[in-house]
Amino acid sequence: MKLIGLTGPAGCGKTTVADYLHDKHGFYHLSFAMPIKEALAAMLGVSIDRLENRQYKDTPLIGIGKSPRQLMQTLGTEWGREIVNPDLWGMLLQRKIDFNMQLAPQQSIVISDVRFENEARRIRSQGGEIWHITRPSNPHKVSKHKSENLIEPLPDETLIMNTASIDELKNAVDALLIEEETA
Repeated sequence: MKLIGLTGPAGCGKTTVADYLHDKHGFYHLSFAMPIKEALAAMLGVSIDRLENRQYKDTPLIGIGKSPRQLMQTLGTEWGREIVNPDLWGMLLQRKIDFNMQLAPQQSIVISDVRFENEARRIRSQGGEIWHITRPSNPHKVSKHKSENLIEPLPDETLIMNTASIDELKNAVDALLIEEETA
């Protein structure tokens, strides 16, 4: 069983990598933010797929003046982390990890949205690894919200430069998995 957490700025390719690991390599795809998305989807009366649509989630909502991304950031950070518990989302995700490990102990897991050091520590403490994804030519505007601050890589952690096509990003992921299997 492999546990991988993905981190990097918005638009760098985290979800693309997680979806690829799920579709091609059978990883179970989890997210710290899923409870936030579920809550906001219920509040707005929209589907989670709609919330995950880049154009929709970055467009301010009429009558609210904030984008769904901004609402998720403040719900997750200012309310969840700062008012309730700094590890709220980690504790909720841990339940899903534990449940998944009971059902399928050999199934690998990818977590697509590691944004804070305590989240990275949680993954590392379970023998997991953090993959840091960068995209130098990222066309997407990255907000200055504290949830978009980058996690500093440890010396032995994986760095992925997303500089070309999606196919080349997938090839890089395949190469990493092969390299780790033979190490």
